[in-house]
Amino acid sequence: MSSRETPILVRLDLSDNKSISTPQMSARIPGRPHVAHVVTALECGAPQSDDGTPKSPGEWAACREAMRRLAGEVNRIASKLRDQGESVRLWIGGSAGLPVFFQLGVELSGWSPPVTLLHEDRTGTQYRFALDRKAPEGAYFGEATREVHAAESSELALSIAAVGTITQQQILEYENTSTKGFKEVVRLRSPDKLSEESFAIACRELEQTIATLPSGALTAFLLGPGPLAFAAGYFLNRKRFTTISAPSYQGTSYAPAMVLAAPGPRRQRRRSTVLSVVHFSAGPKSQDRLDLRAEADRIELGLGQSKRLKDLTRVDKTDPDSFIKTLRDKKPSVLHFSGHGGPDGIVFESEDHPHVTISPQQLATALKHHGETVEVVVLNACYSAYLADALLEHVDCVIGMSGKIDDDAALAFATDFYRDLGSKGAYAAYENARNQMAMKRMLDEEIITIKAAPGMEVHEVMP
Repeated sequence: MSSRETPILVRLDLSDNKSISTPQMSARIPGRPHVAHVVTALECGAPQSDDGTPKSPGEWAACREAMRRLAGEVNRIASKLRDQGESVRLWIGGSAGLPVFFQLGVELSGWSPPVTLLHEDRTGTQYRFALDRKAPEGAYFGEATREVHAAESSELALSIAAVGTITQQQILEYENTSTKGFKEVVRLRSPDKLSEESFAIACRELEQTIATLPSGALTAFLLGPGPLAFAAGYFLNRKRFTTISAPSYQGTSYAPAMVLAAPGPRRQRRRSTVLSVVHFSAGPKSQDRLDLRAEADRIELGLGQSKRLKDLTRVDKTDPDSFIKTLRDKKPSVLHFSGHGGPDGIVFESEDHPHVTISPQQLATALKHHGETVEVVVLNACYSAYLADALLEHVDCVIGMSGKIDDDAALAFATDFYRDLGSKGAYAAYENARNQMAMKRMLDEEIITIKAAPGMEVHEVMP
């Protein structure tokens, strides 16, 4: 590991008697660095068992949600570290069922920093399987083969194994018991135990094989160490498949376990002739005072320079009730929040408490049920960029702050952004506003970030 890399440890502690500890994981990282960032499956709500494999449909469902939360927490920590100029590497270890490793790979498939998986085989030999290790030319893991099953079916099976063999009979039995019918089975298998070198080869061939798979429903049969299952999920493009299933191996056969639905299609919105914007601001007395009225004035100024018809609603003291009521009544296409916030959420006012923090999940649920017209969310609150992933399940675009931003810079951005939003779209308005800030030597423009929903290009967002 590079001395410049900050490790983030992910412990899959689903086994109550075989899980690796944080000191044990840290000891296997070259250089024995000080580890300050640890995320565990148990803390995210994953169920425990003697061997780390969920036993019932309810436990598998809980595990699925835990892996999603775990991946979100990992990404939040990594984004914050990278914004601070640090290079990071993700280290994964522990004991869990293969579908758990597989789903974590799927959830982190958009991960950009390097990933290394820590593994210990039955002989006690320890491995560091790095996904970014370059595979030697000419070597191969196992030649991919294809078997045609039921031509009338649209489902596809992917069989990945090391050392052992996933038999045709096992797949046929799963088809019969699960009422699935596979059009084709693609197999990738090595008779040899994985080494650190052969894992790099397997990753290269997994990526190449998966790239050739047709879109549709996919079931992944897995046999081998957890790192191989993780890699299989990591190289899948989730957007290409309607559902992704990973059965659990139970001694001699496979049974349904993890089922992941692909992101649903974005609902088509008719572009209104009026650009409707709601500006929510909250300045609880328990927090530092902010000049929230000035930002609302700047939004109004920018919209006034736009040639498009517009409607601006200002909510000066935002509490949970006024937030929901305004969303219902005004049905805006743009939601702008000004106030305090952070990775844990944004801060509203409250008559009963000094303030109330609205979590990313709570904000996303509110948008799901009451903000069906909202396309763009702008969050002028410190570290609000880390809320984007939760909100993008229900809106097309989120603009947030990856750190603390100077008041003058935020005001300048608001004026120029809303001047161009109605005619040029979200990305062009964002880009032009940041460029204006740079020309004025306002160095905070890099703190303002933009992100589009899965399956959307940011330049397509036109509220």
